[in-house]
Amino acid sequence: MTPTAPQWVKNGWERGQHVEDLCMITLGTGVGGGFVVNGRPWHGVLGMAGELGHMTVIADGRACACGNHGCLEQYASATAIRRAAIEAANSGTSPCLAAAREQDPGLSARTVHTCAQAGDSGAHHIFAAAGAALGIALANLINAFNLPMYVIGGGVSRAWDQFSPAMFQELTERSIVFRAGEQQKQSHRATEVKPAQLKDRAGLIGGRASSYDHATWALLLPRSVGLSNGLAALTQTTGTAQKSKRGGVSPRVPNSSTPKAQPAKKLV
Repeated sequence: MTPTAPQWVKNGWERGQHVEDLCMITLGTGVGGGFVVNGRPWHGVLGMAGELGHMTVIADGRACACGNHGCLEQYASATAIRRAAIEAANSGTSPCLAAAREQDPGLSARTVHTCAQAGDSGAHHIFAAAGAALGIALANLINAFNLPMYVIGGGVSRAWDQFSPAMFQELTERSIVFRAGEQQKQSHRATEVKPAQLKDRAGLIGGRASSYDHATWALLLPRSVGLSNGLAALTQTTGTAQKSKRGGVSPRVPNSSTPKAQPAKKLV
């Protein structure tokens, strides 16, 4: 998935305020993501950079609609958590989820989180499995890119307390780069892996961001290292946004020769 508006928000508004390079992973109905490099979204040669949900984390694992097997999306998305919850309820391994079906037949990720917080071992296992899959993906990303920050957002990120322990355990075991950073963090900057502050609201806020003019952003966004590049890129964004195959919008970053877009209409 091409880097979308949420990545702009992350780079200029919250977790990414003090970095110019970061990776964002969004855990929602599917798993998406994006990269910001030198304060700008990195699109890739086909405009498809950031298809993090289709990284293989389990060899020959669950079949995915993309044609692969064992994709991250099959283990760490809200859809995957819901599917695992239904299986747990049907098999009797989660009494809490079985009882919760009376109020929530579809067993949403929120319901699974509630059961996990209540001490249900079946629900806890579901999030542990999601966290382990996410840890494998993060280990590969950190080993490959060694970016200063990796932000995890989307609705499922609200269950950080349940999946992050397994995620960090897997990440620490598998990533030599992450371990090296942890060993030197007292004297050298280490890799940061953090939950998004905006959780699942980043898409809503970021979607509007592409139409804001420079003056609006100057009022809304704090001044910080790396922000100038993000603002400059935003003001150069053309009025038409490229729709991703998942229905999101991805602002195109034109060359320096591209004329600036007309100011957006004032918000009501």
